[in-house]
Amino acid sequence: MKKIKKILVTSIIFLLIITMLPLTALGASGGMQGGVPPSGSQSGNIRVGRMARQTTSDVLWDINEEPDVDVVTTLAFGGYQWNVIGFSGNSMRLLLADGFSIGGEVPFQNIPTPAPSPLVLDNTYSTSRLRQEMENAADRLRDAYPREEALIVPRNLDVIRTTVWLNVDGVAGGEVTGARFWPLSVFEASWMPTTVRVFTPSSAPWWLRSPVPPGQARDARVNNIISSGNLTGALQDHWYNPGESDPSAPGNIRPAFDLRVAAGSNPGNVLFTSNVGFKDGVRVGALDTVPPLLTNDPNNPIPVKFTFITGDLALGTATLASDQTEFKSNELVTIDYTGATGGGDSLISCVITPTGSPNNILYYGRLDTVSSTGSGEVSFRIPAAADLSDGSYTVRLFVEEPGGNLNSDFASAPVNVNFRVNNAGPPPILVTGLTITADANTITVNRGQVQMRYTVAPEDATGYKIAWSVSPASLASINAGGLLTARANGVVTVTATATNADGSKINSNTYPITITNQTGGGGGGGGGGGGGDEGFIAVTSITGVPQRAFVGVPLNLTGTVNPRNATHRNIKWSIVNAGPTGATLSQNPHLHTTDEGAVIIRATIDNGAAIGTAYTQNFTITVTFGSDPIPQTGDNFSLLTRVFIVIALAGTGVVSTYIWRRWRKSFIL
Repeated sequence: MKKIKKILVTSIIFLLIITMLPLTALGASGGMQGGVPPSGSQSGNIRVGRMARQTTSDVLWDINEEPDVDVVTTLAFGGYQWNVIGFSGNSMRLLLADGFSIGGEVPFQNIPTPAPSPLVLDNTYSTSRLRQEMENAADRLRDAYPREEALIVPRNLDVIRTTVWLNVDGVAGGEVTGARFWPLSVFEASWMPTTVRVFTPSSAPWWLRSPVPPGQARDARVNNIISSGNLTGALQDHWYNPGESDPSAPGNIRPAFDLRVAAGSNPGNVLFTSNVGFKDGVRVGALDTVPPLLTNDPNNPIPVKFTFITGDLALGTATLASDQTEFKSNELVTIDYTGATGGGDSLISCVITPTGSPNNILYYGRLDTVSSTGSGEVSFRIPAAADLSDGSYTVRLFVEEPGGNLNSDFASAPVNVNFRVNNAGPPPILVTGLTITADANTITVNRGQVQMRYTVAPEDATGYKIAWSVSPASLASINAGGLLTARANGVVTVTATATNADGSKINSNTYPITITNQTGGGGGGGGGGGGGDEGFIAVTSITGVPQRAFVGVPLNLTGTVNPRNATHRNIKWSIVNAGPTGATLSQNPHLHTTDEGAVIIRATIDNGAAIGTAYTQNFTITVTFGSDPIPQTGDNFSLLTRVFIVIALAGTGVVSTYIWRRWRKSFIL
């Protein structure tokens, strides 16, 4: 029996709780969105050696010519890494980086098989083994990476001049035209820092292209640089090196070449520069902060790579998927695209820049793979406000084919989509016109008042402030709310000024008010802010406010204003804290409650404390159930009797609630 009673009581309690729960407590909706990576910007310098003597371009973002540095930028290209050693017009000059081998060791000259004896030494470059291996290396790059080979700018190598000062930059023998890869000259090598001249795939030196010209000392003399980075022989007057290397001895192939990087050329337009390895960790479908280019720290010489624009990738159009162009942090931006072409590994990628600053890349994103139809949509979320401030930005959307950490990436010409970030809400609508009126044109009562009114154009203007003024101030004062108070007889002129959010000001019309029947003379001063007010009597307290109310019974709110001759005595009531009572106010004013507890109300008298300052006072009213449907002796009822009472009164609303509050402790089993 005891077990049955417990089950019965528990079931009733459950039903009562369910009937008292609001519907909104029975379900939930919504979800959390994923985080957004932090912001950043691309910075750093492409560093070159002492060869750089020409004005550089801003195409590669913050490229600075630093002729005296010992650390230079390393660029990944064509399956190798290359030192940036200079600029020539619209090209970047590169030299194979230390630690990479592109052709091994070969003699400078071509040696017949079998070799004649004695061997005739030959320093002619145009027919040399060295030139042949340079061309072979360029052919291998073309076959493996044709897009990158197409970016190489061929160079003509001049023959030896008769002037010794120019001999160091020529080639012995005939002129060589259209060289894609070529060895450096003594002149070029002498301008580089020793740290860059070091080349240690083996202990053999690496070949230069500037042998001594015919007729000078020994005709078969050639030049090279040993593994320590020193030129062979003595470097005389900074220009000329009388090296005495043997053309038939083995030496390393260390090619140099010119890479087209000028803006506007296609191919050859660098869209994006990044650290090697940066894109490895990029998450498809999200934005990632573009880190600074780590090229200036000799202890952390991270190589960089380029994303080039190529003509065999294309993106037709890109537009926002909706009319929305302004977004808040963490909002989703969706872009529709058409006309995308590329291979099976092609991606729809983007960079985000401030509008008008295409080289200031803030974010990079691999948004999705290219749709098989060439059309589709991609999305990303606006970064947090702390990372991407309010302003105008551009998404540069493009088709991209990644090349790996030793090669360039390639992309279509980007299509720009502009958007705004605005976490502060819509921009304010400025006031263009201001008109003032008054509730009356005259004041005929001593210390009387008139309320001034204003209207603005357009009616939906936002973010403005209104300031009132009256002249002469000796006749009247006006507070910030436009309440005009008479001081002395005469005619005053009231004006108002609207100050917009952008600081611009709009003045109103002037409005005259005639004042009569004033006694005691003018108060003086305070024309714009209210000033003093002779004869004004302030409110000191409000008493007689009810302290008790009953649930469901309207309570008429009244109070006595002290002193009884206070200038302003009209009380306005408001609720400060309803607590659990569900308190509301009607216009009468009456206080309405739905449950017991305490409610805090506030009495306000405009201009009660002073002209322009309201008097306020808070009161606490205790709310209880006014009638007791169950006699107090009912608290001694047995548990089973109480259960039957609850069943009988369960549908009576307040009564059942009352019983639950009275007896809830006895239902704890």
